[in-house]
Amino acid sequence: MAKARQSIGELGDDLRRAQERCEELEREKADLQAKIRLLHQKQFKANRKKPEETENEKQQTAVVKKRGAPKGHPAWSRRRPATFDRTVEVSAPASCPYCHSTDLREIEGLREHWQEDIVLTPRVVATRFLHRQARCAKCGKTVIRWHKDQAGAGPVGPVAKSLAAYLRDGIGLSVRKTQTLFRDLFGFPFAPASVFGFEKAGAQRGKPLYEDLREKIWNSALVHADETHWRQDGVNHYLWFGGNRDLAYYRMDRHRSAEAAQTLLGKEFQGGLVTDGYAAYNSVGAKLWQSCLCHLIRHAKESAEEIQQLPEQQRDAPSALFCEKAKQLFQKACQVCAEFESGKKDWHREAGGMLKRFERTLDLLCAKPLAHKKSESFRNRLLGPERPKWFAFLRHPGLPATNNLAERAMRPMVLRRKTSFGTRSPAGSTNLCVLTSLIQTAKLQDRDPLQFLQTLFTQDATATQSALYHDSS
Repeated sequence: MAKARQSIGELGDDLRRAQERCEELEREKADLQAKIRLLHQKQFKANRKKPEETENEKQQTAVVKKRGAPKGHPAWSRRRPATFDRTVEVSAPASCPYCHSTDLREIEGLREHWQEDIVLTPRVVATRFLHRQARCAKCGKTVIRWHKDQAGAGPVGPVAKSLAAYLRDGIGLSVRKTQTLFRDLFGFPFAPASVFGFEKAGAQRGKPLYEDLREKIWNSALVHADETHWRQDGVNHYLWFGGNRDLAYYRMDRHRSAEAAQTLLGKEFQGGLVTDGYAAYNSVGAKLWQSCLCHLIRHAKESAEEIQQLPEQQRDAPSALFCEKAKQLFQKACQVCAEFESGKKDWHREAGGMLKRFERTLDLLCAKPLAHKKSESFRNRLLGPERPKWFAFLRHPGLPATNNLAERAMRPMVLRRKTSFGTRSPAGSTNLCVLTSLIQTAKLQDRDPLQFLQTLFTQDATATQSALYHDSS
């Protein structure tokens, strides 16, 4: 009997453990199904009409989703030209365009209307350069001097090379579209491979400026950094970005590692750094560090959406409330930072009090553990070693609360990756990074990128640096 009761007890324990395991697997299954449904909803819109809204819901929607520019926003209009190239006087109409009556009487006064247009002149200018030659007494070679309007020994001039490079690396056109534009608009045919030659020549001439740009990033007071996936000849690589309101620097790396982050920013970065939560940036030793609050808002929103996708009996109300409160907290922090940047609030007078309130709210929000696994992981992260980075903009003036600058700088490259599927060689990746960095920096410096590229193809390094920066010292 004793052995039988022992066997029954062991079987009962096994059954209880099996039931607990089944419940655990059911919860994991529900979590995975919720994630799959959420991912599917993001990729495919539901093919059904929205339910009718009540009057109260319509009023709330009208307030929250009001279209158009904010109240008080100045209307955009084209600026009146300072001078007019031609004046055309138009006679009065012979019939009314509304009722078609021909009984019209001309009145005094002129009604002015102006418009701007472009003049397309598909004309290729062919220039013949006759070089006087000299022979070197030391090496015996015959040498010539290039004219300032020549872009090396090739048959294509600097203006055409500059425009082709700008269309490719400044706007993002493909090689074939660039070739088509030159052929149809300017009557200037060339082989598609010539575009790669133009990029190669420009990158070789711009390499010293590119290296100098990296040094400037290392010594900047504030840098936004980000990275994204890239393909080089079908092999996974990563495109890194470091920049601010004045500089833009891109580089390609095989890895998404701490060494790659150090190559981008240096091992002892002394300025303020704004990034997402990627741990590789810990290796650069930034003194001031603000983590992007938009990423936290997005994380809280996704966690709340996953909870809503769970079966009703498995939804954890405290976890859902935590996600909503966390989203509101970081949205409020972003709003406060925007008010500091716009001057609506005085940072030196109000930042300290704001910091204490935000820290206290975060402590109260994260006081209790949560049942939802992803929400609990998020709660632990908010209280973990990264916590000083959430509200660093309230400790140090000038730090932005988000990494939107880097996100916007990366967007053209992400679009190019989707249309071109990456680059084919290390040389192509280098050319892309060098020219894109210089073109984007010229735009940030309020310089004409086309004029800068023409200087790059024809002038020395000193003149090119002067064409790139407002202050080239």
